[in-house]
Amino acid sequence: MRISLDKLRVLDAVERNNSFASAAEELHRVPSAVTYAIKQLESDLGVSLVNRSGYRFKLTPLGQELLKEGRSLLEQAQSLENKIKVSAGLIPSNLSIAYDAALGFDGIQQILGIFFELYPETSVCISAEILNGCRDSLLSGKSHLVIGYLSEPPTESQYHYQTLGDIHFVFAVAPQHPLAQTIIPLTFKEIAHHRIIITPDTAKNIPKAASGYAPERQFLSVSSMESKINAQVAGLGVGFLPLKLAKPYLQKGLLIRKEVDRPKTPGRCYLAWRKDKMTPSLKSIIDLIKKNKEMLIEA
Repeated sequence: MRISLDKLRVLDAVERNNSFASAAEELHRVPSAVTYAIKQLESDLGVSLVNRSGYRFKLTPLGQELLKEGRSLLEQAQSLENKIKVSAGLIPSNLSIAYDAALGFDGIQQILGIFFELYPETSVCISAEILNGCRDSLLSGKSHLVIGYLSEPPTESQYHYQTLGDIHFVFAVAPQHPLAQTIIPLTFKEIAHHRIIITPDTAKNIPKAASGYAPERQFLSVSSMESKINAQVAGLGVGFLPLKLAKPYLQKGLLIRKEVDRPKTPGRCYLAWRKDKMTPSLKSIIDLIKKNKEMLIEA
């Protein structure tokens, strides 16, 4: 057989990155090794796979056909390898992930769909956390990976983290709410006369983060971001919402964005995990999240 999985993997990386140098970086090889692998594949097959007449990387029709079928082979091979490793106990059959509720679940769901194609034998336990809940989940060992981590990242040497981006917030009210008619920016004093919808911190083993409301103020406490949005749409109260999650409701006129004199600072979003708990399945989902972070973070 003249086609090797490794050379197909190189061809796949170059096409996805549209660059030999970027593919080399992804594969942890020098660019010359990547170029050589593709030339060797062309030599083995006796056909031209790359159009070298232009400045940009472009596959020939035969190269496109090979890569289309080759990717299917790569996925099957990866799935078989993972299945054997799970059976041998080299890969845990379960993965625990905590994510900040401010991210929503839609983007994570899409990434999991890709992940399960590679690791069909791995079970995943997902939990939505609020405020310090992600930090607690990581430090307590409850989760292998946390996505969100809106407080400061872990400073302890046994943990590793990477920045995903910022989560932006908007102050939103229902059209029928009294504050909806206010034209000038709302003051903290004005807002204090109305019920605030809150989602309490889910941390159990570390101090909870301040919720931002005074004990004497009216509030409605709900257990999920979805419930918070629904309560604000119903006009039961007001509060800050993640822009990414509020946008569909703002576009449909179910919520109105209001300017306030004390806007909420964007929250820095991280991936965080324990260094000594790294496994192939964990590395795979971390890589998938980094490559598809636009599914999670509002640009």
